[in-house]
Amino acid sequence: MLSDMLTYLTVLFIVATKYTLHMEQPRPLSLSSPLFLQIDMKVRQISQRLQLHTALMRDEWRWSVDPRTVLVLFFPWLGAQEKHSAKYRELYINLGLDVLTVKSLPTDFLWPPNSVKVAKHILKVLDEELKDYDHLIFHTMSIGSYNLTVLNMTAKEMNTRQEFLEKCRGIIFDSIVIGSNTIGIMKTTDTSGNKGDNTGAQSDQAIDRIIKGMASVVSNNSFFQVVITLMAKIYFTITKKWTLDFYTNALDKARDDPLKVPTLVLASKDDPMSDAVILEKLVELWQSEHNLPVTLCLWDSSKHAQHLVYHREDYDAAQSKFFSQVFRNIPESSSAIKKSKL
Repeated sequence: MLSDMLTYLTVLFIVATKYTLHMEQPRPLSLSSPLFLQIDMKVRQISQRLQLHTALMRDEWRWSVDPRTVLVLFFPWLGAQEKHSAKYRELYINLGLDVLTVKSLPTDFLWPPNSVKVAKHILKVLDEELKDYDHLIFHTMSIGSYNLTVLNMTAKEMNTRQEFLEKCRGIIFDSIVIGSNTIGIMKTTDTSGNKGDNTGAQSDQAIDRIIKGMASVVSNNSFFQVVITLMAKIYFTITKKWTLDFYTNALDKARDDPLKVPTLVLASKDDPMSDAVILEKLVELWQSEHNLPVTLCLWDSSKHAQHLVYHREDYDAAQSKFFSQVFRNIPESSSAIKKSKL
């Protein structure tokens, strides 16, 4: 009986959450927008979840490392349309870097074993088909950071973490979904030292923040928002062993065992999906306890997963500074041909 109910709720909730894909869609852009550039590149569909874009021009690359040895792993937001995620890929293609796009699906988050399966697939592709890349850069957007965390966890469990870490050079977290308490990356004891201190933005459970965000975008109808919220809470309560407990472990790993590489965090104070107070405290913790070279770019006002649209100049400047930090201490490959054309 419980098994049947669990199956029914899982299917029902997954179907319902397909409507939430509009939650993170950036506003439509005209083809005449400066973000739309004609770029020379070739595309290879490695699998249903992985797509490789190879730059054909390297003239704009100005760092010493051979750009042909650098691969950017891009984790777009949930349900990202191709025309929107392409704008972020082009940031790297313009520089002469190749980009591996990892497509996120609702079921990755709703059923964690699916995310683990994707992580193993990525590691296999990196090891067998893309092993010639010596430097890996990660760019995650919104819930895409969850898949990166699972990738890191999976690599450790498969005893391939060391090789994986040796190639990791830097991470960009854009519009990371973050909160406190239940499936939150910070607990109240982490932020105040007093277990009962739940002030300001920290008073919301992270899971409630996510559920409310999903419900509010699914519909403006208050009744339907209540239905979605109730359905989500029932689903996560029944599947706690396979969902909430997994999220908690993953977030603990992200907080306490971050990749020791230069990290750029892009966020805004008014993002309903990202608690700016908690985010600032996480950055402080990474800096103080892990000596992590992390930079926080926090705008007063912007839109979730749309910082590139609203703050293009700041975004470009932050990315350029990030690359200088990442590659300044990496010696040029002996086989490098700087600013070459393929």
